[in-house]
Amino acid sequence: MARALLGGATGEDPGGLAIERPCERCGRLHPASPLAGEAGEVWWSASNSGGIGAVAVAPWRVGLDIERRRERPRWERVARRFYSEGERRAVGGSLDRFLEFWTLKEAFLKAIGMGLPGGLRSLECTGLSRRLGEWMESTAHPGWRFRRLDPAAGIVAAVAVEGAPDRIELRRWAPDADEAR
Repeated sequence: MARALLGGATGEDPGGLAIERPCERCGRLHPASPLAGEAGEVWWSASNSGGIGAVAVAPWRVGLDIERRRERPRWERVARRFYSEGERRAVGGSLDRFLEFWTLKEAFLKAIGMGLPGGLRSLECTGLSRRLGEWMESTAHPGWRFRRLDPAAGIVAAVAVEGAPDRIELRRWAPDADEAR
């Protein structure tokens, strides 16, 4: 799915794209973003959870995270350790709210190229304000836009984009078909 989307976005042969590269910090493979192609620079991010995968493609830095709603026995401990006091109050006892904040944070960390080692406190979710319809902004991160997504039942997702996106297009991928539906 990622290769097909990125091939279309860059104008390059999907099979020839080097979509991963070794990380300088950990040595593991991570998405190679941006990619250069006939159409210019293409930034991208991918995420998967519980058998569901997603890819975000943009002309600006972009991060995407999806999480399946399922029981997570230690989520409250994670919130106490990595969320601010204001975020913990806003989450209360809600796993859904915890996952909304988690996906926003992880999407931002992916967009800036840090992933979780960049620190979950890098984005204060209670500091996000709705100023652009469904897009949210943060005074701590000027020029960035954040948005929660509802791609499917039982899935929590968010995207972080540097720039001013005018739309998001959600498509379901049919793996047996030649293109997305």
